[in-house]
Amino acid sequence: MINTYSLAPIPQLRGFIKNIWIVENGRSNIVEKMIPFGCMDLVYVENEQVSYQNKKEIQFIKNDLFITGQVTQPYDLGYSANAQIIGFGFYPHTAHFFIQDSVFQFTNNVCRIEALFSCPDILERLREQTSIKNKVYFLEQLILSRIRKVKYKDKKHKYLTFLLKNMYQNKGQFDISRSQNDLKISERYIQSLFKEYVGISPLLYSKVIRFLNAIDIYQKNKIPLAELAYNLGYYDQSHFIRDFKRFTGLSPKKYFNTLPYLVEQFTTNEQCSLLYNSIIEK
Repeated sequence: MINTYSLAPIPQLRGFIKNIWIVENGRSNIVEKMIPFGCMDLVYVENEQVSYQNKKEIQFIKNDLFITGQVTQPYDLGYSANAQIIGFGFYPHTAHFFIQDSVFQFTNNVCRIEALFSCPDILERLREQTSIKNKVYFLEQLILSRIRKVKYKDKKHKYLTFLLKNMYQNKGQFDISRSQNDLKISERYIQSLFKEYVGISPLLYSKVIRFLNAIDIYQKNKIPLAELAYNLGYYDQSHFIRDFKRFTGLSPKKYFNTLPYLVEQFTTNEQCSLLYNSIIEK
């Protein structure tokens, strides 16, 4: 059995980190079918090992620290018995400040932290921390130290905050022409901003948000799928089904009958879901 719980980040990080989550597996191996959640995460393996399998399988063991990119397709996350991980969920456009480079390179992929910057002392000091609380605080300070090196109060950040708030407020329905007129910037520039800071195009990201809203609404209200599709602005039910298959590999009906535990936690849990942790302007 898997257990999850959340922690609030320190005040200095609340404009960058939406929440800190901890996942603990029980006494048997388990594989969770994962979906797009709309954000990137910094993940630390506290105990045992986990595996990420998309087109290839990557194993992470105790004391590994890695970044997960934006996701646009389903993947498998495997937990060994007694595995435990700590995750720091960035807002859609803030992992860029930690990585200090375009996040597009990480889309549908994972990357060990040592591939981003030299950190042997960081991993060693992490290993020396004697409690989860101490490790969380150490990682918070690591994130904060890197973010402080970057100028983030610029027009790019403000543009993205405006665009992302618009997407979330409208449950994924997004008019890029109207947005470019509102901000007085070109569509091409908006596309470039999303690629660099979010990792995927604004159109695809808006589809992810609409998809997550569909899961959240259905889980709470169990309304007919045709009505759900109409309310969220899908052209028709076949369009709704195509998006679900793209993001989950399953039809909506089959998906809702087999909703994995972690998927439910990160789409309907108000402490974890981006749908409830609105974009904060720092």
